[in-house]
Amino acid sequence: MTTKQGGYAGVLGMPKHATSFEPIDPEHDLGPYKAGHEIHNTGSISASLEDGYVVEPGIQKVPLKHFYGGERPKLAGSSDDVRRTKHLAEQIKKSKRLDPLIVAIDEEGPYVLEGGHRLDASYLLNGTHIPAMVVRHAGVPLFKK
Repeated sequence: MTTKQGGYAGVLGMPKHATSFEPIDPEHDLGPYKAGHEIHNTGSISASLEDGYVVEPGIQKVPLKHFYGGERPKLAGSSDDVRRTKHLAEQIKKSKRLDPLIVAIDEEGPYVLEGGHRLDASYLLNGTHIPAMVVRHAGVPLFKK
């Protein structure tokens, strides 16, 4: 799901001159969980970014402050979405593993292309970072620190 206005795909209140992200290895410790190995739904990249894209190498450590305008969100959506997010948070807490999300970067900044429920679950677990495959829209440079 690709949404840039609320919901489970995340809202990014990130300034245009934000930060580049730090590459990490799988199993890197990210506080309440470690980065997993499996990247889900990579087919949505080409389907969503039809005008071209660049995949950044490896898995990146992305600060949660770049989502929802830097505020911790209240769980919203249908009761099924809330229940799913809470269940996912319990699974992540038990396994201590969060598989990488897919974060895309366009002219307005990064947003979650895949993994909105994992993003919200990481907030529930008081995480500070998420592991992500980072994909830039064609022509969009990396942000400056």
